[in-house]
Amino acid sequence: MNNICGLVTLVGSSNVGKSTLINRILGHKISITSRHRLTTRKQIIGIKTTGNIQIIYLDTPGVLKKDYKKYNQIWINTILNSDCVLFIIDRMYWNIEEQILFKHLKKINRSIIIVINKIDLIKNKHILLPWLKKLYKKIKCSEIIPISAKLGIGIKELESIIISHLPKNNHYFPAYKKTDQNQSFLIAELIREKIINKLHSEIPYFINVKLEKLINTFKIIYIYALIIVKRNSQKHIILGIIKKLCSESRIAIENIFNKKIMLKIWVKVK
Repeated sequence: MNNICGLVTLVGSSNVGKSTLINRILGHKISITSRHRLTTRKQIIGIKTTGNIQIIYLDTPGVLKKDYKKYNQIWINTILNSDCVLFIIDRMYWNIEEQILFKHLKKINRSIIIVINKIDLIKNKHILLPWLKKLYKKIKCSEIIPISAKLGIGIKELESIIISHLPKNNHYFPAYKKTDQNQSFLIAELIREKIINKLHSEIPYFINVKLEKLINTFKIIYIYALIIVKRNSQKHIILGIIKKLCSESRIAIENIFNKKIMLKIWVKVK
């Protein structure tokens, strides 16, 4: 039996659900999510291996209109290495940002699948099909699929379409591998996710979480984390919720690693 393996890049504006989709497909959380823009900061690889098929997903940071020129070369380099591109949009919002980004994507000779996410939030489902037909005529893209990454609607159909675009190739990763990120990165990201979701706009998204020490024993993981902020006022805000932040972060980390977690968090101004 021939092996199938390929790279699929997820692109789209900020907060369209790219990270939620990759977590849903993998059935394992590798990328943090929130309702706020710019949650994902760096490219994250997720790997799904089923039998002879291995799909390597690349979750990219959300793109804002002002960043198109700055990140244009990054997109090109990333997409040139891809076998397929998932261009994700939020419901029926095809605005100037989507139009410009799609124009850039069309210049690169790669398979593009338009993924209409968050269809569970569309109250009047009867308007979806006419809108899809209208979009098809506008952009001349033959593969447009509506999904809900949050509820898992349309995910199997999407995966089938993705596989049809992948080449016969040897697998790049062992079957057990889920991501290229290490344990420390995921733990730091889970803590940052709790900060973003609890404090919203009170704390800027450039806040950093650094693991000072990680001790992984047979039954317990001991984590010593440092939250780095830019101002004393931000430090005081976090200190005001530090107990709850520790508790919620610990539970989230335990759910991922299935181990008891001992977590200590400090806050530092830098």
